[in-house]
Amino acid sequence: KGAIVIGICLAVFGGFIFLSTKLKMPATTRQLVISVGLMLVVFMISCNSGDFLSDDFILLLAVIGLSGLYLEPLYPIIQGIVGVVLLVILRVLYPHKADPDGQFIMCLVVFAVASVIMYMLVKRGKAYIELGNERAEEAERLLASIQQVGAELETNCQQSSIRVAGINEINDNLKLIEA
Repeated sequence: KGAIVIGICLAVFGGFIFLSTKLKMPATTRQLVISVGLMLVVFMISCNSGDFLSDDFILLLAVIGLSGLYLEPLYPIIQGIVGVVLLVILRVLYPHKADPDGQFIMCLVVFAVASVIMYMLVKRGKAYIELGNERAEEAERLLASIQQVGAELETNCQQSSIRVAGINEINDNLKLIEA
């Protein structure tokens, strides 16, 4: 029975991803629903598998990590809030899966801290990417400026060469006149 429920949840989740792409749903809306949907899928897995909530805890952390890498920085925080709420709901629905209490509280705290850390990592990573892009643009502008200066120097060199050739010709003519 549990495998069928999990399969249906995964099919619905996959169908949503497919439809949201076909309907050209805004990326932020799609990402928000995907991040919350992933938490709901893990919730359904936890409801239908394992003897303890901690059995699926690694899956919860993996969802936050993967979402943090591919989605907007705010979504790990949203997932952390949704995840804590879902863990509490699991505790109420399946109290025997949350024994002992210390382990359950530790799972809540670690999960909340992991979501905050992932948020900070993603936010900082995106800031470094933006800084790198700004520096790349500055480097491109500098390169264009150097190319322009190089072209001007080449033109000036050619004009100077022409002038030097003219002066050499005049100098040669003067030497002929003096001789």
